[in-house]
Amino acid sequence: MLVTALAIRITAGRFLRSRVAASLAPALSVGLYYVLTTNYHLTQTEALLGLPLLLALITASTAVRNTCRTPRRWLFGSGLAAGVVLVFKAPYVVLPALFWLLALVEWRRAHGDGIWRGVRDLGWPVLAGFLIPVSATVVYLASKDVLGLAWWTFVVHPREEATHGGVNPQRLADSVVWFARTFRVPLILAIIGAWDRLRGGWDLLTASLVTWVGAGAMVIFIQVISWWPYHFLVLLIPIGLLAAQGVQTVWVTATGGALPRRARAVAAASLLVVAALLFRQAQSVPAMVTAVFSARPLPFDTASMRAYQAHRSRDYAGALAATSFLRDGDSAAGPIYVFGNPNLYLLAGRSPAIRLLVWGTSPPVGEWKELLTELDDASPPYIFVSDQTLHTMITFIPRRVTESELAGLGTWLGRRYQKLRTDAAGTWYVRADVTT
Repeated sequence: MLVTALAIRITAGRFLRSRVAASLAPALSVGLYYVLTTNYHLTQTEALLGLPLLLALITASTAVRNTCRTPRRWLFGSGLAAGVVLVFKAPYVVLPALFWLLALVEWRRAHGDGIWRGVRDLGWPVLAGFLIPVSATVVYLASKDVLGLAWWTFVVHPREEATHGGVNPQRLADSVVWFARTFRVPLILAIIGAWDRLRGGWDLLTASLVTWVGAGAMVIFIQVISWWPYHFLVLLIPIGLLAAQGVQTVWVTATGGALPRRARAVAAASLLVVAALLFRQAQSVPAMVTAVFSARPLPFDTASMRAYQAHRSRDYAGALAATSFLRDGDSAAGPIYVFGNPNLYLLAGRSPAIRLLVWGTSPPVGEWKELLTELDDASPPYIFVSDQTLHTMITFIPRRVTESELAGLGTWLGRRYQKLRTDAAGTWYVRADVTT
Protein backbone atom coordinates (compact mmCIF):
# COMPACT_ATOMS: atom_id res chain seq x y z
CA MET A 1 0.00 0.00 0.00
CA LEU A 2 3.00 2.29 0.42
CA VAL A 3 3.68 1.93 -3.31
CA THR A 4 0.00 2.64 -3.97
CA ALA A 5 0.19 5.83 -1.91
CA LEU A 6 3.27 6.93 -3.86
CA ALA A 7 1.54 6.24 -7.20
CA ILE A 8 -1.49 8.24 -6.03
CA ARG A 9 0.75 11.16 -5.05
CA ILE A 10 2.50 11.17 -8.43
CA THR A 11 -0.84 11.01 -10.23
CA ALA A 12 -2.26 13.82 -8.10
CA GLY A 13 0.77 15.94 -8.95
CA ARG A 14 -0.18 15.70 -12.62
CA PHE A 15 -3.87 16.08 -11.88
CA LEU A 16 -3.98 19.07 -9.51
CA ARG A 17 -2.55 22.58 -9.40
CA SER A 18 -2.32 22.75 -5.61
CA ARG A 19 0.58 20.87 -4.02
CA VAL A 20 -1.30 20.76 -0.73
CA ALA A 21 -4.32 19.13 -2.34
CA ALA A 22 -2.06 16.70 -4.21
CA SER A 23 -0.39 15.74 -0.94
CA LEU A 24 -3.80 15.04 0.62
CA ALA A 25 -4.76 12.53 -2.09
CA PRO A 26 -2.91 9.55 -0.50
CA ALA A 27 -4.41 10.41 2.90
CA LEU A 28 -7.92 10.58 1.44
CA SER A 29 -7.56 7.10 -0.04
CA VAL A 30 -4.86 4.88 1.50
CA GLY A 31 -4.81 6.78 4.80
CA LEU A 32 -8.56 6.55 5.37
CA TYR A 33 -8.48 2.91 4.24
CA TYR A 34 -6.29 2.05 7.21
CA VAL A 35 -8.05 4.37 9.65
CA LEU A 36 -11.67 3.45 8.91
CA THR A 37 -11.62 -0.25 8.04
CA THR A 38 -11.24 -3.35 10.19
CA ASN A 39 -9.19 -6.55 10.03
CA TYR A 40 -12.03 -8.07 8.00
CA HIS A 41 -11.61 -5.49 5.24
CA LEU A 42 -7.81 -5.29 5.42
CA THR A 43 -7.41 -8.99 4.57
CA GLN A 44 -9.22 -8.68 1.23
CA THR A 45 -7.58 -8.07 -2.16
CA GLU A 46 -9.93 -5.40 -3.52
CA ALA A 47 -7.95 -2.45 -2.15
CA LEU A 48 -4.69 -3.96 -3.43
CA LEU A 49 -6.25 -4.24 -6.88
CA GLY A 50 -6.29 -0.45 -7.03
CA LEU A 51 -2.54 -0.27 -7.76
CA PRO A 52 -2.52 -2.22 -11.08
CA LEU A 53 -5.74 -0.45 -12.08
CA LEU A 54 -4.15 2.94 -11.42
CA LEU A 55 -1.01 1.92 -13.31
CA ALA A 56 -3.11 0.77 -16.27
CA LEU A 57 -4.88 4.13 -16.29
CA ILE A 58 -1.79 6.33 -15.92
CA THR A 59 0.33 4.50 -18.47
CA ALA A 60 -2.49 4.56 -21.03
CA SER A 61 -3.13 8.28 -20.51
CA THR A 62 0.60 9.04 -20.73
CA ALA A 63 0.93 7.09 -23.98
CA VAL A 64 -1.60 9.22 -25.86
CA ARG A 65 -0.12 12.57 -24.90
CA ASN A 66 1.23 14.66 -27.75
CA THR A 67 4.52 14.98 -25.89
CA CYS A 68 5.00 11.24 -25.39
CA ARG A 69 7.89 9.92 -27.50
CA THR A 70 7.53 6.23 -26.58
CA PRO A 71 3.76 5.54 -26.55
CA ARG A 72 4.16 1.83 -27.26
CA ARG A 73 6.27 1.29 -24.15
CA TRP A 74 3.67 2.97 -21.99
CA LEU A 75 0.88 0.98 -23.62
CA PHE A 76 2.84 -2.23 -23.06
CA GLY A 77 2.99 -1.30 -19.37
CA SER A 78 -0.74 -0.62 -19.36
CA GLY A 79 -1.42 -4.06 -20.83
CA LEU A 80 0.92 -5.63 -18.28
CA ALA A 81 -0.95 -3.99 -15.39
CA ALA A 82 -4.30 -5.07 -16.86
CA GLY A 83 -3.04 -8.64 -17.07
CA VAL A 84 -2.30 -8.53 -13.35
CA VAL A 85 -5.86 -7.30 -12.77
CA LEU A 86 -7.24 -10.25 -14.73
CA VAL A 87 -5.17 -12.74 -12.74
CA PHE A 88 -6.27 -11.38 -9.37
CA LYS A 89 -9.89 -10.35 -10.04
CA ALA A 90 -11.02 -11.19 -13.56
CA PRO A 91 -14.30 -9.18 -13.67
CA TYR A 92 -12.44 -5.90 -13.06
CA VAL A 93 -10.47 -6.22 -16.31
CA VAL A 94 -13.43 -4.31 -17.76
CA LEU A 95 -11.98 -1.16 -16.19
CA PRO A 96 -8.63 -1.15 -18.06
CA ALA A 97 -10.55 -1.90 -21.26
CA LEU A 98 -12.60 1.26 -20.68
CA PHE A 99 -9.42 3.23 -19.91
CA TRP A 100 -8.03 2.12 -23.28
CA LEU A 101 -11.23 3.12 -25.03
CA LEU A 102 -11.06 6.59 -23.50
CA ALA A 103 -7.35 6.80 -24.40
CA LEU A 104 -8.26 5.93 -27.97
CA VAL A 105 -10.73 8.81 -28.01
CA GLU A 106 -7.97 11.11 -26.73
CA TRP A 107 -5.56 9.76 -29.36
CA ARG A 108 -8.05 10.56 -32.09
CA ARG A 109 -8.62 14.06 -30.72
CA ALA A 110 -4.88 14.73 -30.50
CA HIS A 111 -3.69 13.12 -33.75
CA GLY A 112 -6.78 13.18 -35.95
CA ASP A 113 -6.36 9.49 -36.83
CA GLY A 114 -9.29 7.19 -37.39
CA ILE A 115 -10.43 4.79 -34.68
CA TRP A 116 -9.36 1.65 -36.55
CA ARG A 117 -5.93 3.03 -37.30
CA GLY A 118 -5.54 3.85 -33.63
CA VAL A 119 -6.57 0.32 -32.69
CA ARG A 120 -4.06 -1.11 -35.17
CA ASP A 121 -1.18 1.10 -34.02
CA LEU A 122 -1.85 1.03 -30.28
CA GLY A 123 -3.54 -2.32 -29.72
CA TRP A 124 -0.62 -4.70 -30.24
CA PRO A 125 1.63 -3.36 -27.43
CA VAL A 126 -1.33 -3.47 -25.06
CA LEU A 127 -2.05 -7.06 -26.05
CA ALA A 128 1.63 -8.04 -25.74
CA GLY A 129 1.85 -6.68 -22.22
CA PHE A 130 -1.50 -8.17 -21.25
CA LEU A 131 -0.52 -11.68 -22.35
CA ILE A 132 2.63 -11.87 -20.21
CA PRO A 133 1.05 -12.27 -16.73
CA VAL A 134 -1.91 -14.18 -18.17
CA SER A 135 0.31 -16.64 -20.05
CA ALA A 136 2.63 -17.05 -17.07
CA THR A 137 -0.34 -17.87 -14.86
CA VAL A 138 -1.78 -20.37 -17.34
CA VAL A 139 1.60 -22.10 -17.70
CA TYR A 140 2.02 -22.28 -13.93
CA LEU A 141 -1.49 -23.70 -13.39
CA ALA A 142 -0.94 -26.22 -16.18
CA SER A 143 2.35 -27.33 -14.60
CA LYS A 144 0.44 -28.02 -11.37
CA ASP A 145 -2.39 -29.77 -13.25
CA VAL A 146 -5.01 -27.40 -11.86
CA LEU A 147 -6.27 -25.58 -14.95
CA GLY A 148 -9.59 -27.39 -14.70
CA LEU A 149 -9.83 -26.57 -11.02
CA ALA A 150 -9.10 -22.89 -11.74
CA TRP A 151 -11.83 -22.85 -14.38
CA TRP A 152 -14.28 -24.34 -11.88
CA THR A 153 -13.28 -21.83 -9.20
CA PHE A 154 -13.64 -18.69 -11.32
CA VAL A 155 -16.35 -19.67 -13.83
CA VAL A 156 -18.36 -22.76 -12.92
CA HIS A 157 -18.71 -22.25 -9.17
CA PRO A 158 -19.93 -18.61 -9.36
CA ARG A 159 -22.60 -19.72 -11.83
CA GLU A 160 -23.63 -22.59 -9.53
CA GLU A 161 -23.75 -20.26 -6.54
CA ALA A 162 -25.88 -17.71 -8.38
CA THR A 163 -28.25 -20.44 -9.61
CA HIS A 164 -28.75 -22.31 -6.37
CA GLY A 165 -27.95 -19.74 -3.72
CA GLY A 166 -29.92 -16.83 -5.14
CA VAL A 167 -29.14 -13.19 -4.43
CA ASN A 168 -29.15 -11.21 -1.21
CA PRO A 169 -30.40 -7.64 -1.84
CA GLN A 170 -30.17 -6.81 1.87
CA ARG A 171 -26.45 -7.56 1.86
CA LEU A 172 -25.99 -5.22 -1.08
CA ALA A 173 -27.97 -2.49 0.68
CA ASP A 174 -25.98 -2.96 3.89
CA SER A 175 -22.71 -2.81 1.98
CA VAL A 176 -23.66 0.39 0.15
CA VAL A 177 -24.75 2.01 3.42
CA TRP A 178 -21.53 0.93 5.14
CA PHE A 179 -19.34 2.36 2.36
CA ALA A 180 -21.30 5.61 2.11
CA ARG A 181 -21.25 6.18 5.88
CA THR A 182 -17.64 5.13 6.39
CA PHE A 183 -16.18 7.15 3.51
CA ARG A 184 -18.71 9.99 3.49
CA VAL A 185 -16.04 12.71 3.66
CA PRO A 186 -14.05 11.70 0.56
CA LEU A 187 -17.30 10.86 -1.24
CA ILE A 188 -18.67 14.37 -0.67
CA LEU A 189 -15.40 15.95 -1.77
CA ALA A 190 -15.15 13.61 -4.77
CA ILE A 191 -18.58 14.68 -6.02
CA ILE A 192 -17.50 18.33 -5.77
CA GLY A 193 -14.18 17.61 -7.48
CA ALA A 194 -15.70 15.57 -10.29
CA TRP A 195 -18.35 18.24 -10.95
CA ASP A 196 -15.72 20.98 -11.08
CA ARG A 197 -13.47 19.02 -13.44
CA LEU A 198 -16.23 17.83 -15.76
CA ARG A 199 -17.77 21.24 -16.23
CA GLY A 200 -14.42 22.45 -17.54
CA GLY A 201 -14.69 20.23 -20.61
CA TRP A 202 -13.04 17.01 -21.81
CA ASP A 203 -10.17 15.73 -19.71
CA LEU A 204 -8.90 12.16 -20.12
CA LEU A 205 -7.75 11.63 -16.55
CA THR A 206 -10.98 12.96 -15.06
CA ALA A 207 -13.10 10.93 -17.47
CA SER A 208 -11.10 7.81 -16.57
CA LEU A 209 -11.48 8.34 -12.82
CA VAL A 210 -15.22 8.94 -13.10
CA THR A 211 -15.50 5.87 -15.35
CA TRP A 212 -13.58 3.86 -12.75
CA VAL A 213 -16.13 4.77 -10.09
CA GLY A 214 -19.21 4.28 -12.27
CA ALA A 215 -18.15 1.14 -14.13
CA GLY A 216 -16.54 -0.27 -10.98
CA ALA A 217 -19.85 0.05 -9.16
CA MET A 218 -21.54 -1.79 -12.03
CA VAL A 219 -18.97 -4.60 -11.88
CA ILE A 220 -19.64 -4.91 -8.16
CA PHE A 221 -23.37 -5.02 -8.82
CA ILE A 222 -23.17 -7.86 -11.36
CA GLN A 223 -21.24 -10.03 -8.90
CA VAL A 224 -24.51 -11.21 -7.40
CA ILE A 225 -23.01 -13.97 -5.26
CA SER A 226 -20.87 -11.47 -3.37
CA TRP A 227 -22.00 -7.90 -2.62
CA TRP A 228 -19.74 -7.80 0.44
CA PRO A 229 -18.68 -4.42 1.87
CA TYR A 230 -15.02 -4.87 0.99
CA HIS A 231 -15.81 -5.01 -2.74
CA PHE A 232 -16.36 -1.25 -2.70
CA LEU A 233 -12.77 -0.66 -1.61
CA VAL A 234 -11.73 -1.02 -5.25
CA LEU A 235 -13.26 2.47 -5.73
CA LEU A 236 -11.11 4.21 -3.09
CA ILE A 237 -8.30 5.40 -5.36
CA PRO A 238 -10.43 7.37 -7.87
CA ILE A 239 -12.56 8.69 -5.03
CA GLY A 240 -9.44 9.83 -3.16
CA LEU A 241 -8.03 11.60 -6.23
CA LEU A 242 -11.33 13.30 -7.02
CA ALA A 243 -11.71 14.21 -3.34
CA ALA A 244 -8.33 15.95 -3.46
CA GLN A 245 -9.66 17.93 -6.43
CA GLY A 246 -12.71 18.71 -4.29
CA VAL A 247 -10.46 20.12 -1.56
CA GLN A 248 -8.74 22.30 -4.14
CA THR A 249 -12.08 23.46 -5.57
CA VAL A 250 -13.57 24.38 -2.19
CA TRP A 251 -10.37 26.13 -1.06
CA VAL A 252 -10.09 28.20 -4.25
CA THR A 253 -13.77 29.13 -3.95
CA ALA A 254 -13.41 30.12 -0.30
CA THR A 255 -10.31 32.26 -0.85
CA GLY A 256 -11.06 33.66 -4.32
CA GLY A 257 -11.41 37.39 -3.97
CA ALA A 258 -13.16 37.79 -7.32
CA LEU A 259 -16.03 35.49 -6.35
CA PRO A 260 -19.27 36.66 -4.70
CA ARG A 261 -19.17 36.86 -0.91
CA ARG A 262 -22.02 34.36 -0.57
CA ALA A 263 -20.15 31.74 -2.63
CA ARG A 264 -17.01 32.22 -0.53
CA ALA A 265 -19.02 31.93 2.68
CA VAL A 266 -20.68 28.70 1.55
CA ALA A 267 -17.31 27.25 0.54
CA ALA A 268 -15.73 28.21 3.87
CA ALA A 269 -18.65 26.69 5.78
CA SER A 270 -18.34 23.53 3.69
CA LEU A 271 -14.65 23.28 4.56
CA LEU A 272 -15.44 23.57 8.25
CA VAL A 273 -18.15 20.89 8.06
CA VAL A 274 -15.89 18.50 6.15
CA ALA A 275 -13.02 19.15 8.57
CA ALA A 276 -15.32 18.45 11.54
CA LEU A 277 -16.55 15.20 10.02
CA LEU A 278 -13.02 14.12 9.20
CA PHE A 279 -11.77 15.02 12.69
CA ARG A 280 -14.55 12.98 14.25
CA GLN A 281 -13.66 9.93 12.19
CA ALA A 282 -9.94 10.37 12.84
CA GLN A 283 -10.32 10.32 16.62
CA SER A 284 -9.52 6.61 16.60
CA VAL A 285 -6.08 7.19 15.06
CA PRO A 286 -4.11 7.62 18.34
CA ALA A 287 -5.64 4.46 19.81
CA MET A 288 -4.96 2.57 16.58
CA VAL A 289 -1.31 3.67 16.45
CA THR A 290 -0.87 2.78 20.11
CA ALA A 291 -2.39 -0.67 19.51
CA VAL A 292 -0.07 -1.29 16.55
CA PHE A 293 3.07 -0.43 18.48
CA SER A 294 1.94 -2.31 21.59
CA ALA A 295 1.69 -5.41 19.40
CA ARG A 296 5.43 -4.97 18.65
CA PRO A 297 5.54 -5.69 14.91
CA LEU A 298 9.15 -4.52 14.64
CA PRO A 299 11.60 -5.56 13.27
CA PHE A 300 9.14 -7.24 10.85
CA ASP A 301 10.75 -10.68 11.11
CA THR A 302 8.66 -13.85 11.22
CA ALA A 303 8.44 -14.02 15.00
CA SER A 304 7.44 -10.39 15.48
CA MET A 305 4.83 -10.56 12.70
CA ARG A 306 3.27 -13.67 14.24
CA ALA A 307 3.12 -11.91 17.58
CA TYR A 308 1.46 -8.94 15.87
CA GLN A 309 -1.08 -11.17 14.12
CA ALA A 310 -1.96 -12.92 17.37
CA HIS A 311 -2.35 -9.58 19.14
CA ARG A 312 -4.58 -8.04 16.47
CA SER A 313 -6.79 -11.02 15.56
CA ARG A 314 -8.41 -13.67 17.74
CA ASP A 315 -8.73 -15.96 14.72
CA TYR A 316 -5.03 -15.68 13.93
CA ALA A 317 -4.16 -16.19 17.59
CA GLY A 318 -6.14 -19.44 17.59
CA ALA A 319 -4.64 -20.60 14.29
CA LEU A 320 -1.10 -19.83 15.44
CA ALA A 321 -1.66 -21.76 18.65
CA ALA A 322 -3.15 -24.70 16.74
CA THR A 323 -0.14 -24.92 14.40
CA SER A 324 2.58 -24.17 16.93
CA PHE A 325 3.67 -27.82 17.19
CA LEU A 326 4.32 -27.90 13.43
CA ARG A 327 6.83 -25.07 13.67
CA ASP A 328 9.11 -26.69 16.22
CA GLY A 329 11.90 -29.12 15.43
CA ASP A 330 10.20 -32.14 17.04
CA SER A 331 7.40 -32.50 14.48
CA ALA A 332 7.71 -34.63 11.35
CA ALA A 333 8.77 -32.73 8.25
CA GLY A 334 6.81 -32.56 5.03
CA PRO A 335 3.54 -31.21 3.60
CA ILE A 336 0.31 -31.41 5.59
CA TYR A 337 -3.36 -31.44 4.68
CA VAL A 338 -6.17 -29.33 6.10
CA PHE A 339 -9.91 -29.91 5.87
CA GLY A 340 -10.48 -26.29 6.87
CA ASN A 341 -9.09 -22.77 6.56
CA PRO A 342 -6.08 -22.68 4.20
CA ASN A 343 -4.37 -20.06 6.36
CA LEU A 344 -3.23 -22.98 8.52
CA TYR A 345 -0.79 -23.93 5.77
CA LEU A 346 0.73 -20.46 5.82
CA LEU A 347 0.91 -20.17 9.60
CA ALA A 348 2.30 -23.69 9.97
CA GLY A 349 4.96 -23.01 7.35
CA ARG A 350 3.90 -26.14 5.44
CA SER A 351 2.63 -26.68 1.90
CA PRO A 352 -0.52 -28.67 0.98
CA ALA A 353 0.08 -32.35 0.37
CA ILE A 354 -2.19 -32.46 -2.72
CA ARG A 355 -3.56 -30.00 -5.27
CA LEU A 356 -7.24 -30.18 -4.22
CA LEU A 357 -8.09 -28.11 -1.15
CA VAL A 358 -11.15 -28.35 1.08
CA TRP A 359 -12.49 -25.02 2.25
CA GLY A 360 -15.90 -23.39 2.01
CA THR A 361 -17.64 -24.86 -1.04
CA SER A 362 -14.60 -26.74 -2.39
CA PRO A 363 -13.81 -29.25 -3.81
CA PRO A 364 -15.90 -29.37 -7.00
CA VAL A 365 -18.72 -31.86 -7.33
CA GLY A 366 -17.39 -35.30 -8.32
CA GLU A 367 -13.83 -34.66 -7.11
CA TRP A 368 -14.16 -36.22 -3.65
CA LYS A 369 -13.07 -39.71 -4.68
CA GLU A 370 -10.05 -38.31 -6.52
CA LEU A 371 -9.20 -36.18 -3.49
CA LEU A 372 -9.12 -39.21 -1.21
CA THR A 373 -7.05 -41.18 -3.72
CA GLU A 374 -4.47 -38.38 -3.98
CA LEU A 375 -4.45 -37.99 -0.21
CA ASP A 376 -3.91 -41.71 0.28
CA ASP A 377 -0.99 -41.64 -2.15
CA ALA A 378 0.55 -38.57 -0.49
CA SER A 379 -0.02 -39.80 3.10
CA PRO A 380 1.01 -36.53 4.78
CA PRO A 381 2.29 -36.85 8.37
CA TYR A 382 -0.43 -34.55 9.72
CA ILE A 383 -4.06 -33.92 8.74
CA PHE A 384 -6.40 -31.36 10.28
CA VAL A 385 -10.18 -31.84 10.18
CA SER A 386 -12.67 -29.06 10.94
CA ASP A 387 -16.14 -30.43 11.64
CA GLN A 388 -17.68 -27.13 10.54
CA THR A 389 -15.99 -27.41 7.13
CA LEU A 390 -17.25 -30.96 6.63
CA HIS A 391 -20.76 -29.90 7.64
CA THR A 392 -20.67 -27.13 5.02
CA MET A 393 -19.79 -29.64 2.33
CA ILE A 394 -22.89 -31.78 2.91
CA THR A 395 -25.30 -28.85 3.38
CA PHE A 396 -24.21 -26.68 0.45
CA ILE A 397 -26.33 -26.86 -2.70
CA PRO A 398 -25.27 -28.40 -5.01
CA ARG A 399 -23.90 -30.87 -2.44
CA ARG A 400 -20.15 -31.43 -2.75
CA VAL A 401 -20.11 -34.84 -1.10
CA THR A 402 -22.65 -37.33 0.27
CA GLU A 403 -22.81 -38.31 3.92
CA SER A 404 -21.72 -41.85 3.06
CA GLU A 405 -18.67 -40.52 1.18
CA LEU A 406 -17.86 -38.29 4.12
CA ALA A 407 -18.09 -41.28 6.45
CA GLY A 408 -15.43 -42.91 4.28
CA LEU A 409 -13.02 -40.18 5.35
CA GLY A 410 -13.47 -41.17 9.00
CA THR A 411 -12.89 -44.82 8.13
CA TRP A 412 -9.73 -44.01 6.20
CA LEU A 413 -8.40 -41.79 8.98
CA GLY A 414 -9.09 -44.49 11.56
CA ARG A 415 -7.12 -46.99 9.52
CA ARG A 416 -4.08 -44.81 8.72
CA TYR A 417 -3.97 -42.11 11.40
CA GLN A 418 -4.27 -41.47 15.12
CA LYS A 419 -5.84 -38.50 16.92
CA LEU A 420 -3.13 -36.12 18.07
CA ARG A 421 -5.07 -33.24 19.62
CA THR A 422 -8.53 -31.68 19.52
CA ASP A 423 -9.68 -28.12 20.21
CA ALA A 424 -12.63 -25.91 19.34
CA ALA A 425 -11.39 -25.48 15.76
CA GLY A 426 -11.06 -29.18 14.97
CA THR A 427 -8.86 -32.25 15.30
CA TRP A 428 -5.26 -32.91 14.26
CA TYR A 429 -4.43 -36.43 13.13
CA VAL A 430 -0.91 -37.89 12.92
CA ARG A 431 0.04 -40.76 10.64
CA ALA A 432 0.30 -44.00 12.62
CA ASP A 433 3.94 -44.62 11.79
CA VAL A 434 5.08 -41.10 12.83
CA THR A 435 6.79 -40.88 16.19
CA THR A 436 5.24 -38.12 18.34
